[in-house]
Amino acid sequence: MAESKSRRQESRLHSLDIKTKDLKKSCDFYSNVLGLMSIVSMGCVSQGYVLSRNNYLNVEIEHENNEVNDTLVPWVQFEDVQEIYRRCEDAGVEIVMPLTEQPDGNLIAKVRDPDGNMIGISQLGKGPPTIADMLDRANVNEEEKNE
Repeated sequence: MAESKSRRQESRLHSLDIKTKDLKKSCDFYSNVLGLMSIVSMGCVSQGYVLSRNNYLNVEIEHENNEVNDTLVPWVQFEDVQEIYRRCEDAGVEIVMPLTEQPDGNLIAKVRDPDGNMIGISQLGKGPPTIADMLDRANVNEEEKNE
């Protein structure tokens, strides 16, 4: 049997589909509360929103009466997540996880859209501390002890 030499292909997230029971209400949430730019409209069936240069979020009418669940949590990154979080609070959006700073400096929160889908909102921080940063802190702490 010949050995297969398949090349690993580059892949990236293209889009996320979220089902909704009320497209107008969801469009208001994604456009006015989260501030995403609408790019694709299929009339009363679906609406697409820009996530990044190569990715988009598609919100479409749920054709079956399924319960909303949290098996998919899309994360949307913002330059100022605190502003988005404030907008969510002002709009009465359900906050699942309050705005929290992670050890790497990222700010994250989880909210629910009008259909109960969980949406992660985030802002990149400065990144995790490097080994040099940790050693510098350890040296400073050691020097403070010796004074």
